Amino acid sequence: MSMKWLTSAQISADGSQILYTVDESNAATDQLAETIWVISTTGGSTIKVAEVKPPASTPPAFSPDGKQIAFASGQENNEQIWLVNVGGEPVKITSGAQGVQSFAWSPNGATIAFVMVGPVKTQQPGAHSPPQSEAPQLFLVDVKTREVRQLTNANLPPRKFSWSPDSEQIAFTAEDDIYTVAIANGQTTQLVSRPGQDVNPSWSPDGGQIVFFTNYGQTNGPRGLSVVSASGGKPHDIYQSFDPGFGNYPPWFCRWSADGKVIYSSGLSRMTQHLYALEPKTASVKQVTSGRMVYHDFSFSRDGSTMAFLASDALNPDEVYVSPTTSFKPVKLTTTNNQLVGVSLGLPEAVRWKSKDGLQIEGLLLKPFGYVAGRRYPLLVLMEGTFGTFDFSFTGRVSADDTRGYSFPFQQQILAGRGYLVLMPNPRGSWGYGLDFGKRALGDFGIGPYNDIMGGVDALIDKGIADPERVGIMGIYVDAYRAIFATTQTNRFKAQVVGMPLFNLVSWYGQIGPEATYADRYFGGAPWQVPLNYEKISPVNFAGNIKTPTLLISIEQPEFPPVMQARELLTALKKNNVPMEYVVYKPSGIIVGPKSQADLLRRTNAWFDQWLKSK
Repeated sequence: MSMKWLTSAQISADGSQILYTVDESNAATDQLAETIWVISTTGGSTIKVAEVKPPASTPPAFSPDGKQIAFASGQENNEQIWLVNVGGEPVKITSGAQGVQSFAWSPNGATIAFVMVGPVKTQQPGAHSPPQSEAPQLFLVDVKTREVRQLTNANLPPRKFSWSPDSEQIAFTAEDDIYTVAIANGQTTQLVSRPGQDVNPSWSPDGGQIVFFTNYGQTNGPRGLSVVSASGGKPHDIYQSFDPGFGNYPPWFCRWSADGKVIYSSGLSRMTQHLYALEPKTASVKQVTSGRMVYHDFSFSRDGSTMAFLASDALNPDEVYVSPTTSFKPVKLTTTNNQLVGVSLGLPEAVRWKSKDGLQIEGLLLKPFGYVAGRRYPLLVLMEGTFGTFDFSFTGRVSADDTRGYSFPFQQQILAGRGYLVLMPNPRGSWGYGLDFGKRALGDFGIGPYNDIMGGVDALIDKGIADPERVGIMGIYVDAYRAIFATTQTNRFKAQVVGMPLFNLVSWYGQIGPEATYADRYFGGAPWQVPLNYEKISPVNFAGNIKTPTLLISIEQPEFPPVMQARELLTALKKNNVPMEYVVYKPSGIIVGPKSQADLLRRTNAWFDQWLKSK
């Protein structure tokens, strides 16, 4: 619990400094605190800028001149924007009953735009939602005068947004379409409107184009990149399905190069994550970063010559790095977790096997500390579900999650240290293995991935290193679906730990609401449209088969869909007289806070020790 987690990094426009944030847990108080730091790109000592309790939902940002830092903090009721000079005292520049959801500096540094709930004054023509009294809106705050002005006033809740280079417009996402709004008068224009998702716009340096993430007009298609003229017109789809060798990964990041000739975007390549340079005119792709690393959170100096980023590998947590952009020569600037020095950690190795239908599956295997060849060990299968991939980062999940949202960070190292083999499979549908591999989960969400997982278990047993009588499985939420589905199909697992799994997919569909279109994509439609699709993959339909001793995790949030799903599983476990424990935590962040997480780790260890080590 003394681990510290770097959560963001940003280089200043002149390339001289890097702003980064660190999360730190306090298990005694069940609180997570965020600290903002600055370090020179040449290295040296770090400067503490501010503390944020609890951590903000949006990262801090340098002003364009690098002299000020804006950050969000909820230390006074809800999240508001604060300004601080390095070495100075923070000053709050926004206030109100509603909290700031995200913010960004204007390129000229005079204004900060932010998203906050505000009144709806008019109904925007073509809006998909009915009129309502309040909705998220774009606001502007003058950095000098602190004057706040509401910029948008329609029922178009903005999410990701981007300033034009001349600071005169903002492009934003609303209702999965792209809009622009004029700073002078608030005039809003719909720029892109088509089925599916068109989101996260980013303006080109010359102000002439906007790149955005899209699924190319397909209601439930995979997401890639498109470019549209800032004055409107038909979007130009580039890198269809975002599959230039590393597909089926929804890109979270893209930025233009300083000269506007290249679009930088990160993407998974099997179990590593790299930065790529995409050239729209030549349709070429160049990998910028290298090595068996997971790189993320990129930012670039104004001239594009220098970039900062976070990176980790299987033995080292994220740290801040800097490198020239055109010639990748990474230099590590921070060392955040000195307590790991001298701690013996296992090095995960890539393993491959054939599934029942002959499909090659890949995953990570971590052998127990003190591993002796020829001896069989208890095996634990960690699950990643379908929305992600196990990777070579320290947590094993940077490519799919941030640390705050994953309840089992580096659990694989803890379990290996306790004498377990740990298998982390990437079944069909996992990101980073190409579009065709990803599509295999669309019509085969249950049995296919189950066979992929069991193929890995069988391969380790056949090699003589896993004990077939001591196999366990674990996962949280979507990840837990894989675990609970497996235990409805086989009794080979002697113990499982599951947190709020998808158990009854029909009721879950109704609980998550119509916005969750990924359910339609993976299952082929709504339950009443394709009932057989749900029948064959919903664990509730096979609940009578569950015999595996289960540690079931939930939280005190009754109307949260995963909690409702946990209740349904609890009923099935009780009806089956399955040996079980049911543990309910107070919610904190996405799932649980540090104190609860520590308790969960201890309970997980004890549960598997009870059922797998005593055999």
